[in-house]
Amino acid sequence: MPFTFHIDTQANVLRETWTGSVDLEQLRDSCRQEWAHPDYRLGMPMICDFRKAENKLSADEILQFASWFSCEDKPVRLAIVVARESGLDMANLYTLISDGAQNEPSTTQIFFSYNAAERWAIGCDSMRIQA
Repeated sequence: MPFTFHIDTQANVLRETWTGSVDLEQLRDSCRQEWAHPDYRLGMPMICDFRKAENKLSADEILQFASWFSCEDKPVRLAIVVARESGLDMANLYTLISDGAQNEPSTTQIFFSYNAAERWAIGCDSMRIQA
C-alpha cells in the first residue's frame, strides 16, 4: 500500500504520507487501519501529504470516498498537502464534496506547504496558509 501513517499523540494529530498511485480502496483501507490503531482518537486532526502521490481516482470515486469518509469518522480538521504540479484538482473536488453538505465552517483545507498544513491542523493558524 502506498501510504504510511503516524499518530503524533503529543500534538494530537494523525499524519499520513502517500507515494505512488492512489486508488479508492487504498484510501478506505488507510482509514480503517488508522481507526483501528490504539492511539487513534475520534475526530482527531489529520494531515494527508499527497505531494509524492499520483492520483488514479475518477471524479466519481472521489465523490464515493468523500461521501463514505464524511459518514464515518471525519477529522475535526483535515489538511491536504499537494504539489503545485498535481493533486490540486482532486483535493479541490474532495473539499467541495465533503464540506459542501455541512452547515459549519470548512474543516478541510488544501496546502502546498507541509508546515502551513501542520500549523492549521494543530490549531495554531485560524486561516488557510498556502505558502
